[in-house]
Order: sequence, then C-alpha cells, then structure tokens
Amino acid sequence: YIDWVARQKWIILGIGLVVAAFFLLDSNDSTSDIKKVATNKEKPMLVMNPDMTEYEGEEINLKITADKAEIFEKSKRTVVFNPVAKLFSNKNTDNVTTIRANKGDYSIKQDKIRLYGKVRVNFHDGQKLLTEELVINNKSQTVYNSVSVKVISGDDIIDAQSMHYQIQSSILKLKQPKAELSI
Repeated sequence: YIDWVARQKWIILGIGLVVAAFFLLDSNDSTSDIKKVATNKEKPMLVMNPDMTEYEGEEINLKITADKAEIFEKSKRTVVFNPVAKLFSNKNTDNVTTIRANKGDYSIKQDKIRLYGKVRVNFHDGQKLLTEELVINNKSQTVYNSVSVKVISGDDIIDAQSMHYQIQSSILKLKQPKAELSI
C-alpha cells in the first residue's frame, strides 16, 4: 500500500515544478493534445543542466535537476530530459522521495505533466512505483497511465495493466492487478 494521500501534493508539486520552473509563460493559444504537439515548427530555447531548489523558510522542500530543458514558446510546452526530483518530506532531508524519468513533458494550456521512459518513484519508506509512462493532470486532479505499472513494497509486488489515481478522493484503481505477496 502506498500512502498516496501523504505524498500526493509533493509528487504533483515536484513534477510540476520540474517543468514549470523552466517555462512560466501564460497563453490563450489553443494547443492540441500533449502527445500531438508539433515541435518541428519552432526551435526551442535550450537550457543545459537546469537545477532548482525550493525552500520553505530555511528548509529544503524540493530539489530538481535535469540534463537539459527545451522550451517551446509558441506551443506553450516544455520538455525536460532525464529529470530527477527529490522531495523532502517532513522538513527532514533524510526522508527523500525521488522521481526519475527519461523525459518529462509539460503542456501549460492543458496543465498536464507527462513523464515517460523508465519512470521510477522511490518513496522515502522504501516503496517503489515503476512504469513507462505517468500523466499528472492538474485540472482533473488525477494521476494515471495506460501502460503496465509495478508497485513494490518490501517483498510484495503488485503488477497491473494500468492505473488511475484520483487525488481528492485518494482512490487508486489498478486494472487487472496481480500480486506476489510474501507471507
């Protein structure tokens, strides 16, 4: 069981800040679905080795790094490569949840963050979430995917075809879950 309720705001904040920190423009332009935005029509602004730290008072809340970020001004989209977000819970730098992916894609108009390619969430308590794609929709307050997902807690493993998590109700739905439990 992953305590999604306690981590939901940190996960969304962390991933959102990974990409939103690099692109803070607002627009009334319409954009197509995040997967269908044509980036070959414009050249991106390139930021190498972006590094951001967020503080609450003197305590570190969040540290985000990436290899590079491509900012597409006209399509209001940012793509980051090899993002790593470290979320510090309870103002304790020993309690770190780390989120990694090959790429992150943020659409300002749709307010969606899509992580893809070896998405790994390592919670500070040792639990893990592994998948190839994870979408965070801030408008609908959902975290979901349509590809296989694996949840690991100690020796217990749950595999499913996909997942859908409703943040406000804290309901996690797994499609066709299969579990390996140690007794």
